[in-house]
Amino acid sequence: MIFTPLYLLLLAPLATFATPILPKTVAPAPTPLLVAAAKGTQNYVCDLSQKKWLLTGADAQLTDASGKEIGVHFFTDAVPHWKLFADDSFIAVRTVFAIPSPDVNPPQDGKPAPAKNIAWLDTRKTDCSDHGLLSKANYVARTDTQGGVAPPADTCTEYGATQKVDYAANYYFGN
Repeated sequence: MIFTPLYLLLLAPLATFATPILPKTVAPAPTPLLVAAAKGTQNYVCDLSQKKWLLTGADAQLTDASGKEIGVHFFTDAVPHWKLFADDSFIAVRTVFAIPSPDVNPPQDGKPAPAKNIAWLDTRKTDCSDHGLLSKANYVARTDTQGGVAPPADTCTEYGATQKVDYAANYYFGN
């Protein structure tokens, strides 16, 4: 009984976390400058030293809501880029965080299953053109991914072998 007040004193800070404090209002998400669908490939190379496939880039066509091709997505020096045809503007980014696609395969034999789709991403601008729509963007978010997952590690058997894996995603460009 002598230690009860000490335990209560030590546990008191935890009680403040028991009930989350929620804001009364939530600010609406900013309206994106552009939303584009992408269809193309995620490109991988076999690295035998790590016994896995490493992402080397992407090659994808960007389309607007009507299906018109409006630009391309590609990598230059391992940096993701998007470029628009209409104004020749571009943005380059770095990944801030990735979350697994919510479309997951069910566990197999009690173990997590391999990913079904590439991760959703939140990125921040590292470079851009000095003109056009994408010069105003500060981030690119990738959602609604389909495919694009690296091949299974056990198929990485030849150093330098490459694989192109079909994928689709939606990209949101915002400021």
